[in-house]
Amino acid sequence: MKRRACLGLVAVALLPTSARADERPPRTIGVHRKEGHLAVSVGLQDLFWLPNDGGRLRSGFASNVLVRAELYRDGDKQPIAREARNTYVVYDIWDERFRVRVVDGSGQREVSGRSLLEAVEMATALVRFRLTELAKLVPGAVYRVRFRADLNPLAEELVQDVRRWLVRPPGQGRAGAGETFFGSFVSFFVNPRIEESERQMTFVSQPFVARPVEGTSP
Repeated sequence: MKRRACLGLVAVALLPTSARADERPPRTIGVHRKEGHLAVSVGLQDLFWLPNDGGRLRSGFASNVLVRAELYRDGDKQPIAREARNTYVVYDIWDERFRVRVVDGSGQREVSGRSLLEAVEMATALVRFRLTELAKLVPGAVYRVRFRADLNPLAEELVQDVRRWLVRPPGQGRAGAGETFFGSFVSFFVNPRIEESERQMTFVSQPFVARPVEGTSP
């Protein structure tokens, strides 16, 4: 991460977190300003087990990566913001190229790459991924982000709910369109049962301190 791209936030000593069987150690993420929003960058490539997963990824069948992120003020149990990204990876056996479709709060986009490592990178790397407006952060408060990544969620209904939620977030459009899913989003995020997806990983970021937004009082 380029130093000048990072948000005016300061990392502090790692704080203890509750342990889970499938939870990775805390990892350092990039924290940025992006058009008035808090954005984060982090790699989740270890969700895939290479080279073992290479054969399946090249099989022509689609793989699905569902990533969710929640922003917490340190010490609070309820997140102040949450976002999700759903990514589909399929290998075009005729064109010998990976096709990757990404769906998140910014919309839907498609990219492609020829190598296995490129495909995994596109499916698992969050780059300046928006979480919330900077104005919602309290200057001087400590925050951290919890991530959960699932490979091939087994419940298709969940994937469909995520897709609908990304298209119409809570508070937009028809009343109640997203609020019903919001509850299941939370319960699914904190539920540690591995059978809900083929593979999952969770971890928290390093704590960081919010600085005043430019143009505001300290």
